[in-house]
Amino acid sequence: MEKNYIAQLCRRMATACLFLIIGVLLIGAITWIFLVCMKYAALFEPLVKNKELFSGIDFKALSVWRLFGALVVISMPILVMAYGFYLLRVLFQHYAQGEYFSSVAVNQLGRISKVIAWWVVMGFMSEILSSVLLNENISVSEKIVDAVVNSGTITAMFLSGFFSVIALILQRASEIEAENRQFL
Repeated sequence: MEKNYIAQLCRRMATACLFLIIGVLLIGAITWIFLVCMKYAALFEPLVKNKELFSGIDFKALSVWRLFGALVVISMPILVMAYGFYLLRVLFQHYAQGEYFSSVAVNQLGRISKVIAWWVVMGFMSEILSSVLLNENISVSEKIVDAVVNSGTITAMFLSGFFSVIALILQRASEIEAENRQFL
């Protein structure tokens, strides 16, 4: 009964991860569409002037290579996040099959911890690079380089380290289990 419940829960989590992958990629696509429309359509002009996020950025005067450079930079953490959800989905699929201490599942958890760390680093770097790329036509005294370290960033890095340590512990448990099976 307990094993079936865990397998069912893991299958649900794998499905939830699939929806998260789709959602993250859709958000990335919407970001691309929004910024390209800002460049070529006056439709979003009132929206930009009223939002502090884009205040001072003249999208029409922004060169195409800077716009697409900013889009690529903004997309990097989104793609890393989608890859992390993919790895998490694969991990839950292994757990649903009862492979709790397999080396594949343990290695998957280790990869997830590394992806979380990369996601934090890419998010931090993308904020800096996108603010530099989007501030092309602003006077030097008004240019802002945005770099934020907040509690979410610190928490994500802690979780990355936490999952890394758990992966090492599970790796050792997997080795001990394999040794015990040899003696039986």
